[in-house]
Amino acid sequence: MSNEHIAQENLRALASNPYPGRGFVLGLSEDGESFFQVYWIMGRSESSRNRVFECGMEQPLSFSGPRVSTRAADPSKVQEKDRHLIIYDAMLEAPGLFVVSNGAQTNAVRDAMKDGAFLMDSLKDWQYEPDAPNHTPRITGVIDLRPGGEAEIAVLLKTPDGDGCVRMRYPLGLQPGFGYCVTTYETDGNPLPSFRKPPYIMPIRGLVHDILDTYWSALDKVNRVAIVVKQIWREPKSSTIAIENKHRLPG
Repeated sequence: MSNEHIAQENLRALASNPYPGRGFVLGLSEDGESFFQVYWIMGRSESSRNRVFECGMEQPLSFSGPRVSTRAADPSKVQEKDRHLIIYDAMLEAPGLFVVSNGAQTNAVRDAMKDGAFLMDSLKDWQYEPDAPNHTPRITGVIDLRPGGEAEIAVLLKTPDGDGCVRMRYPLGLQPGFGYCVTTYETDGNPLPSFRKPPYIMPIRGLVHDILDTYWSALDKVNRVAIVVKQIWREPKSSTIAIENKHRLPG
């Protein structure tokens, strides 16, 4: 079975899944000249659905690229107990380094790796999210265009029995026109079942807005909240970002 067939089957499976939760795809353009990071958030509760993506520059401007963060669509609805899990930087950059994750670990990974740390070392003080009974996995993806760098994914999962943390690293051999996807959940449920499989192949076709439309259309219309697609150019090592929010940006 060809990669094209498998990737399209996986895209159809995503479209039929009511709740894969948060997820991302790291991929390579069809011409091999640029990389892509696709990240989406979903929500079942009012708190989780009360979010948008916002793009801006870091202050101070100590790094080369923009940051993409989650923000409350309606600040009056934010519950303080949930703030640290739903409001975070989802995409950050340093020169030649591009990080995406589903939580506050984005900052820790970017800061450690820009100073020479490896991905798993940068996550040594982190584990799955403290949101019992779901124990949501932390998923992190890196595209490192610096000498010796690579594309890779890290997943931090709760052990099936006990409170231990399983730490998985997946180096990616990206092929033109394809990417690899991980999500936080297998599907809907109570509690939500963690996604425990290796990254799976997905299509990367067209330009940044084409890819955004493909994945936004695939997500469940009731539970989808926002999506961001970043195109990363090999030379110069810069990025272009497109965002789709279900809710309007506040203010």
